[in-house]
Amino acid sequence: MSDKLGWFDRWFLKKFKKVWDWHSNQVVYTSASSGLRPVNPPYSNHFNGDNGLFIHESGSTGATINNSEFNHNGQTNLILRYVGGLVNFDHVSAIDSQGDYGAALHLSPSGQFHDTDGNYSLNASAGLHFFNTGDVTLTRTVADANGSDGVEAQDGIAGDLLVQGSRFRNNGGMGMEMLHANSVVFESVG
Repeated sequence: MSDKLGWFDRWFLKKFKKVWDWHSNQVVYTSASSGLRPVNPPYSNHFNGDNGLFIHESGSTGATINNSEFNHNGQTNLILRYVGGLVNFDHVSAIDSQGDYGAALHLSPSGQFHDTDGNYSLNASAGLHFFNTGDVTLTRTVADANGSDGVEAQDGIAGDLLVQGSRFRNNGGMGMEMLHANSVVFESVG
């Protein structure tokens, strides 16, 4: 594939703001500061040699991913980098990454992350990895049997952490590893 974009590629990028990267066999979403459109059902991206879904967004107003699967990929199953605002996952699975995390979330410190009924299990490294993220809410989230931690925030969480009805069991490291947060609340953790 040439480094120069043809007229169709330029139109496609401008219109839809997403690209299939044929070199790494993954979907890459980009846009200006208008925010990301929801990724709605059904969406699945499995068995790629690299990442399942990579969203790199600077200055966005959030992202929503519902009823989607990003499983069995060669590296990280799902990556969001430099996304601000509210990031909302509902029934998302990022299972069995062969080389890294289930989901890696490098959000802005003012950003928020909410996960409901997500599954981030059986990954080579951590199930959920947070870097420099604001408030985090995990509701009925499962991160079991990962190679390192179930949930890790080694750089901490810039806001508050609320964990409701979630479980992080049988991981190679800790169930949850976090250096700091403004406040931490656990409710009905299994």
